[in-house]
Amino acid sequence: MEQLRTFIRSFRGKLSGRRASLVLVALSYLFFTVLYMGPSTWNCGDTLYGFGDNTAGPVWRFGLEPSQSPLGNYQNVTNYPVGENMFNPANYSLSGQSYVIWAASKALGPVCGYNVFNMVGFIASAGVMFGFIYVLTRKKSIAWLAGFAVSFSPYYQMKVGGHPGYGYQALLIGAAWAFYNLLKKRRKRDGAVFALLCASCFYFDPYFSLLATAVIAPIALVWLGLAWLRKRKVSKEIFKAQLRAVLISFAMFVAFMVPLFFVAAKYGSTISSSVAAYRGNVLFEARACSNLPHEYLTPFVLHPVFSRIFGTSYYKTTIDQLHNGFSCGIGEDTVGISIVIVAVTTLGLSIWAWELINRRRVAMKLGYDQQLIVFGMLAVLIFGVALALPPGKLLGIIPTPSYLLLDITTTWRTLTRMFVTVNFAFVTLFSLVLLFAWDGFRKYRKTLLVLFVGLFLGIFVEYMAFKPFTGNELSTFSYKRDTPTIYTWLQQQDDIGVVAEYPLERSGGESNAMAYYLSMQAVHKKKLFNGNVPTTASEDLKMSLKDVSDPQTIQVLGSVGVDAVVIHGVSEAAVRAIPGLEVIKTSQQEKFNILAFTPLVTYDQVVIARVKPSNTTQFLAFEDGFARNATIIKSAADWNYEALNKSILKVEAVPGKKIETISQTRCFDMKIAGSKDTATVTILADGKAVEKRKLTAKYESFRITASDTIVLTNDKGYNMQVRNLGCN
Repeated sequence: MEQLRTFIRSFRGKLSGRRASLVLVALSYLFFTVLYMGPSTWNCGDTLYGFGDNTAGPVWRFGLEPSQSPLGNYQNVTNYPVGENMFNPANYSLSGQSYVIWAASKALGPVCGYNVFNMVGFIASAGVMFGFIYVLTRKKSIAWLAGFAVSFSPYYQMKVGGHPGYGYQALLIGAAWAFYNLLKKRRKRDGAVFALLCASCFYFDPYFSLLATAVIAPIALVWLGLAWLRKRKVSKEIFKAQLRAVLISFAMFVAFMVPLFFVAAKYGSTISSSVAAYRGNVLFEARACSNLPHEYLTPFVLHPVFSRIFGTSYYKTTIDQLHNGFSCGIGEDTVGISIVIVAVTTLGLSIWAWELINRRRVAMKLGYDQQLIVFGMLAVLIFGVALALPPGKLLGIIPTPSYLLLDITTTWRTLTRMFVTVNFAFVTLFSLVLLFAWDGFRKYRKTLLVLFVGLFLGIFVEYMAFKPFTGNELSTFSYKRDTPTIYTWLQQQDDIGVVAEYPLERSGGESNAMAYYLSMQAVHKKKLFNGNVPTTASEDLKMSLKDVSDPQTIQVLGSVGVDAVVIHGVSEAAVRAIPGLEVIKTSQQEKFNILAFTPLVTYDQVVIARVKPSNTTQFLAFEDGFARNATIIKSAADWNYEALNKSILKVEAVPGKKIETISQTRCFDMKIAGSKDTATVTILADGKAVEKRKLTAKYESFRITASDTIVLTNDKGYNMQVRNLGCN
């Protein structure tokens, strides 16, 4: 007992003074993390902070046996029966977070490991901001409020669950802090820290490379500009020492980046094609995922307090209208900065500017150069707002920064994420305004304390996007409580080993349905016919298997060994009418459904049907000329294919089978696409014209004997539509 008392006394002694205050700061940030993440913190192994990209990403990769390596490897749990290689050289730009999540998953399990990763991100970002602002202002209260304000805004409450990297804005804040430190102290070790933090951003997340540049470049330009303006007042030796330190640090950064440069040089075309395959119309997405200046003043669209004050319907409609008719999804649209912070910062900077205009000296005791801090953060703020503007030309003449950026590269098209830099700059300037007020009115300490508490409460209310300790109510997901019952049932069916999920859509470019399927695969553990990588040859072959009611679809599925199909958004009666399928389970729509992942499903009734085995070795695939036309796609069982003139159908082997080069009868229905158009179609089989027919906007059946290719042409050059592929 005496040893225990000695230890306690020693521990108390170590916690005295500065250490005790730092512990309290850390505990307060931990409290806020629990407040906002909710059950993900105490039900760590079951409840996930967010449902979607994470349940289909880290939890799927590290939770499904055999588990993936951090950068991905070949696996056969998707794209059955061939499997696919999940390694992509683009993953090197995610290696920073991938290896950490992988290690956490190994130690704590995939769900708890992911939750702990998010918890650490929230606390680390708040802590680094606290450190930066404390060194800047020497006021712990201001630094504490800045840490809270920068880390826990509704944007991060919505974003971190699906994109955990954004909880680690600590890297960006740390890079800015290190740059200011480098300019002040001009030491090699400060240069090494700065180089390491900048390189970490590039290895952590592809968008962090843009965000880091958007933070450091404006500050660096302000530094050079101030050096030029002060050249008669400031020693040239100081500037030369700063420049030397920056150049040495840049050389270190380049050295850290050599592996990534090598990957980009060797696999550049592969990376570009794989990234493009996951994306649709980049310009449309960039416009939808951009920020107009007034959007930074919009509160969270589902805020419980504001919804109650103004009425839920009116408030939501009003906020939605402020997005100018475009939406990138609620997670990306939540770009509102605290109105309290914006108002106080604007007022304070206006007073500061007025004092400067009237040639009054405004001096604050800062840890770094006052002008470099103020103008540097203003530059970061302005650059972030400008880069997030929609791509286009102002007044039809002046291109926006995003327009120029997308003309160079389409790597970054979700411009709403510039919120990260804009919010950081605003909170930093807000902290300077608070210091300015403290220095000017320090004799009114009680009044300042009351105002400080009022500011905190105002920000706290704005940040209360959901009820306390509930997590993100839109997407906090419990595997025990929230998994759709039909997938729990599927997990228990030992006679089902392979399933195909419908709609059968390519990842990214067509929809995000695959993210839902992977999330559910982590529950049911069955192998998937669906492919995860959109650039494989198998995905091209599946283009003609989109309609689950087509005869060849069921034949191919039965031939490759698919035991059952899981069909979303199609009635049980319609599924029962499909030859070769036997309905074995039906479930109505539940909370965590597929609706947010594909526009093709408007009501997620789920039907599971057993597939009749087949010996089919061949099927008709799309060789050339077939385009996705969403207006003629009604459901997974009512899918029409748009065929351009001279489209080519190719006879392909069923995956895993050997093709026999013999002529067989190939069946399909076809019509002219235009409702009032008529044309004469000519069918070429293996290079020879075998049928000519006058065709209208009414489907007609064709039975063509071919061993290799079938070409569809018409004399008017009209588009055609094809369905019902395969012979019964």
